[in-house]
Amino acid sequence: MLVTIVFWGVLASDTTFESTFSIWSNTSQHAMNSLFAIFEIFFTRIAPPPWMHLPFMVIILACYLGLAYLTHYTKGVYVYSFLNPSPKKLDANGVNIGGIGVYTAAYIVGIAVGICLLFSIVKGLIALRKWVTEKKMDKEGKFYGGRPMGHGDTELETMRVWEKAPGEA
Repeated sequence: MLVTIVFWGVLASDTTFESTFSIWSNTSQHAMNSLFAIFEIFFTRIAPPPWMHLPFMVIILACYLGLAYLTHYTKGVYVYSFLNPSPKKLDANGVNIGGIGVYTAAYIVGIAVGICLLFSIVKGLIALRKWVTEKKMDKEGKFYGGRPMGHGDTELETMRVWEKAPGEA
């Protein structure tokens, strides 16, 4: 969801919708991921992610940031304009050919805070959905079998054939 927010809030421009291909490409890459995530939050039986996942998400973001600056170092191009720490500089047409100056650090910290906030919100929404469906509506699911749902792999949280009582189908 962070990708969707950053792309449509910061990076999208007039060229985002200049052709059928760019419309399809930008929608499929920067909007559908959030649609799928929202579907998974509200319509599946997935457990809330453990807090241990959050530091790894921040580490992955830091590695991505490092890769973006490595790209600038090797190719001379900023992947995202907001990562350019040079001051804003306009060309003859009024287009910014510089960066955003001192706000670069604010963007980086804002994105890190954003991932923490989104992680917490999603974790809370999943916990709320589970509470409503499993506690209030008493809908534990087809594969519930009297066991509480674990916090591990979703694929392994169904009742296996060898765990069923004799005579159960």
